Order: sequence, then structure tokens, then C-alpha cells
Amino acid sequence: MSASIEIFAEDWMITAGMIGLTRLFDRTDISMTPLEEDVPNIMTSYSIHLTEKHIELFSARYIEWWIKESSVVRRDVGRMEWSKKKANGAYNKIITSQASDPNQLIDAQLLKDQNKVIKECAKAIRKIMNDQYKKVEKYFPNTDECNQLAQVIEQLNQVEDYQDAEQIEVSVLEYERIMATTFIEEKLTLNYVKAVILGIFFGQASILQPSFNAKSKEEHIQQLNKDFADPALRDLQLYERLHQEQEDGSTVESTIPALLQKYSDTHKPYKDWLRAVKKLNSRQDILQYFDQHISKCSIIEGVPATQSYEELTFSPLALSKKKAVNFYWEFDKKNPIPISAIARLLLFCVPIGMVDYNRRLGNEHTEVNKRFFGIVMDNINFKGLVKLNNIYRLQRKRTNSWSESIIGLLGEMKHKAENIKSKNSYLFVEFHSEYQMKKTLLDYYHMPAYIATYLADSGYKLKDISDNRIRDLYLRKILQGHDPKRHIYELLRQMIRANFYEKELLSKSAHIAINARYHLSLAKKGELQLSVHDSQINEIYEEGVKLRRRFVFSRPFESNATNTEQSDYRASGRKKLEGIVYRLLNAVNAGDKQSFLDTTFRIYLSANTTGARRNANGTSSPPLGIPRIFVDIFQEEKLDFETIANTFIAALLGSEKRKIDKTKDTSEHMRDDELEQNFAHTEGEVEN
Repeated sequence: MSASIEIFAEDWMITAGMIGLTRLFDRTDISMTPLEEDVPNIMTSYSIHLTEKHIELFSARYIEWWIKESSVVRRDVGRMEWSKKKANGAYNKIITSQASDPNQLIDAQLLKDQNKVIKECAKAIRKIMNDQYKKVEKYFPNTDECNQLAQVIEQLNQVEDYQDAEQIEVSVLEYERIMATTFIEEKLTLNYVKAVILGIFFGQASILQPSFNAKSKEEHIQQLNKDFADPALRDLQLYERLHQEQEDGSTVESTIPALLQKYSDTHKPYKDWLRAVKKLNSRQDILQYFDQHISKCSIIEGVPATQSYEELTFSPLALSKKKAVNFYWEFDKKNPIPISAIARLLLFCVPIGMVDYNRRLGNEHTEVNKRFFGIVMDNINFKGLVKLNNIYRLQRKRTNSWSESIIGLLGEMKHKAENIKSKNSYLFVEFHSEYQMKKTLLDYYHMPAYIATYLADSGYKLKDISDNRIRDLYLRKILQGHDPKRHIYELLRQMIRANFYEKELLSKSAHIAINARYHLSLAKKGELQLSVHDSQINEIYEEGVKLRRRFVFSRPFESNATNTEQSDYRASGRKKLEGIVYRLLNAVNAGDKQSFLDTTFRIYLSANTTGARRNANGTSSPPLGIPRIFVDIFQEEKLDFETIANTFIAALLGSEKRKIDKTKDTSEHMRDDELEQNFAHTEGEVEN
């Protein structure tokens, strides 16, 4: 009878390894080699059922999964796609301009600019090809594929103008065909996976040694068998023997010494145990020896430990044996944290069970991309966890934004009729690790039921926050249980520096973020009607819009002292308003309600002067009244100070959507006050 063991999901690390094993033996994955009928299903509702058959197939399926999942050919062609589309766009612009009047020559400047774009796109694609060509030349220098790839790069080097644009498409297709050759794709993909993904988890253990970069797929499989599959198989058989002999209670001679003898020449722990077991007289003494004198695995219950949890086992969280002095189990320096070979095999599957993605760290001025790995946890059975993480993985593939993938995950669960409201919470775990620097950044994001419910019902609105970085930070702050007002403040600061067209997007983004913050504050208190005060928030926003229009229309553009020395500089209404908004933002940031109201009243006084009320057609607009809602700033019975103030500021900094006269210069280099001058008349019409 085949040996087997049942492993239950516990912490995120073990759960990720178990999910990884289920993906290796997923019968529905058509990209993998089909499993034979005699291979049992590995997943149950609450655990995985690991058998000898699974371990025997482990190494081959592990290598195959990574080759299919992380193909460098698919990755490179995807990277080339943007440049290819850009070159096609440039080509179409030239052809379209020529098609409008075949007898007319193509505009010289247009031709020059678009030819430059096409040439730069060809250069970008050629660089990607060159990087891979160097590797092909290193490992397969005398092959036909290497020579063909060199020819493709040379043909791409000859692209000079739009007449050669079709060569870009041809070269990419030819590159894809050549690089898809089995021995090339396998070699480069394995080296990429080891360097970019597996090295983060396991340093330079086993196949991750630099010397393995030149070895074949079969040699990688053999090494995995030696380092992972064979030791796990030994430990599984020993566990099965111990379990059976403890269960049957027979006095028949134990079969454990024979098993230890079988593996004693190749496995030192078994040799040490065999020496001790030979001195024992009965089957019961042997079982008692393993129960009382042999350390058990710290990860999988009941399995004798044969090695230690250290850096080569799981680099992000483990310590070397020398530095694990505070973890010595029974003062054993050789195995400070005892684990079994089965546990090590499980940990080796953690990268497969997690989702990898790039995350931007830093601020708007200095940012760096880091590779993170994530997993979602929930208080449901293991089968449900696998399903949940498969959806999360799919969402991550669809979008580069972490926040969008989280919102998409919850929306998908709701779409599949999962009762999110009955769930206690979600836990999102993500980490970044740098093996060489011995550094790991680990983040836990706890999602209470009220946040899960809100994001499932209304989270799609957050996707309209235009700044991806702020949107991600905003959601992370919510999941950490903190007030996201800091990121609303950052959005409002961006609006001051933004150009005319960006202001409208950022104004909408800030309005969405402010509403979401207020709704979540109500949900946290147990309120069910989250939109009860939305009309008041919208009222504040509309009042701010009216005030902005009055300012912009009264001073549509700047004037300078260019005609006479007596003339004074006169700022546009937009610039004057932005200067005042800085004071409002500082008051909100400091929580100074009195200063905010004082500045707001002064704005209204300025907007109600005779000059400010005069329209372009000579008529006067009615005075603007100060909204009564500002009284709530001190009472805070309905809306809190930050919600009122930030909504008002977002409206003051916004801009109007207008149809632009194509005869006028509305390029991105055009000054905001010039655009406002163009729109001044329509602004006056809107107010009237």
C-alpha cells in the first residue's frame, strides 16, 4: 500500500505551499502534461492528501509548471507589443495624411516626427532581442537558431522610415518562432525563474547554484529528485511505518530497522537512528524511542525531523544555523528548528502558491519598483482558499494595480454568489525579500467584514481614482485601519500643480476618495445607510464649483507691466484661488477649523465684490451666499470637518469639461491662464 499523509492549512506560509502543490497536480490545467488515472486527487475540502505517487512526479511537474507559467518568449513578445503598436500608430498617421489627398506631398515635419517614432520603436525591440541573443549565443553558439536570430536583429537594424515599418511586425513574429524552440525556451525560462523568483525564496540552494545555469531541463529534474523528492519519500515511508505500528499494537517484529537500514548509506539521520535502534529489544521500545527522543517536524505534526529550518529552506523568514541561537530546540545546534524533508518540499512550492507582482515604493518624486509576492487568507476551508487565491491570481494578471485586483477579487466573489457579509474577515499577506542584503519587508493587511462588504458593493468607484500610486496607498491605509486623509491631501496638492486638463480628473478622484473615506467611517460604526449624507457632500461640492467659476471668470488671464511702468502685475483668478487654497489645505492638515472658516469667509467676500460679479456681457451675477453647511464644521453632527473641507477644496481646484476650438492652440504646453481666457465666456454663461 502506498504511503500517504494528510496536511492541514494553518499559517500563510504553509497554506501557500499547499496551494502550490494543488496547482502542480491540477487536472483542469490543460497547459500541463495530463495526469494518469492512478494518480489520486491531492486536494480535499480541508487539507491535501500527499502520496508517494505525487512525490515521485513532483520534480518533473515542478520544472514543467515554471516553464509554462513564466515563458520568456511570451514575456518578451508582450514587452515588444507596446513598441509595435506605437510604430503602427506612427505608420497609420503618415498613410492617413497621404490618403486624404494623394496628389499632395506628405507634411515634412509630420514625416520626420513619425519616422523618428518608428525608428525608436525598432531600436527598443532590437534591444530586447539583443539581450536574449547574447544568452542564446552563450549556450547554443553553433545552432541554426542562433544564426537565424542574428539575421532577424540585423533586418530590424535596417528599419529607417515608415516604408520599413512592416519589417517590425515580421521580425517580432520571426523572433517568437525562433525563441519558441524547445531547448532555447526551456533554458532561458528556467534561468529567468531561478534568478528573479526562486532565488528570492531559497538563495542558491540545489538547482539555484550558478553552475546549473548551463545545465539541461533533465539535469534540473534529477537534482530536484536528489534534494527534495527522494528525502521526502524516505520521510513519508518512515512516517507511514511509525503510524501503522502505533495503530495496530502488534508485538510482531518492527519493520522500521529494515527501512532505516535501506537508507542509512545515503542519509545520515537514518544512519544515526539505526545505530540507536539496534540496541533496542522490542517493537514498543523502538516506537517509544522515536516518540520521546527524536524531535518532530515543527511544520507537519507527527513526522520525524531530519533537517533544520534555515536560509536554504525559506530565505525570507529563516536564519542561518549559526544565527538561530535563540531558536535552539532542545539545545540541538545542528537542527535549531527541526523540520522534515516533506516540510521542505512543501516550502519549495510556496512561490507557486503565491502571486508575484511589481509594487512601487517611495513617493511621487522618487519611486522604485520591487517584486512582491502575495496571498489571500480567509476563515473558510482549504478548498475555498484555493478558489479564492486562483481568482486573486487571475485578477493580478488582468491589471498591474494592487488595489484594482483586490476590488476585482471581492467583486468576483460577490458575482459568484459568495455571501461576503457572512465572512468574518480577509487577510492579505505580501512580502518583498532581498537575499543578498538579508532583508525582508512583510506586510499584513487585515480586512474586517465591513470593509469587505463596502469594497464588494462600491469598491469599483475607487478604480476611478486616476493616480494608481495614490489609489494603492489609499487602499493599503484603509486595510491597515488608518485614516486615508493623508492621501486625499496628497491628491489635492497634486491638483494645484496639475495642468488644466488633469485638474478635472484629479478633482473627480479626490471627490471619490473623500466620499469613500466618509462611507467607511460610517460602516465602521455599524451604519447600514452609507449614502445618507451624500446629498450634502454634493451640495458642498457644487457650492465650491460656483465659487471657482466666479473667481476664474472675474480674472480670466494674467496681465503684466509691459505697456507702462505704472501698470501692476494682476494674477489670473485661477492663480489667486490656488494661492488661497494652500492656506485652506494647511488649515485642514492642522485641524484648525477657525482658520479654515476665516479664509473661506474672506474668499466669499472677495467673490461678491462688484468687479467679481460683472459678466462679459455687462450684466451682474447675484451675490454668492455662504452655505449653511459650514456651521457643521464645529458641531460635526452629520459631516466631519475633513469631509466638508476637502470636498470644498476639491471643487475649488477643479476645472470644466469643454469642447475646444480646434483652430486654437490647446497643446499640453499652453498655459492654464490662456486656456481659461479661451473658456472665460462659456464660464460666464454657465454661472448665469
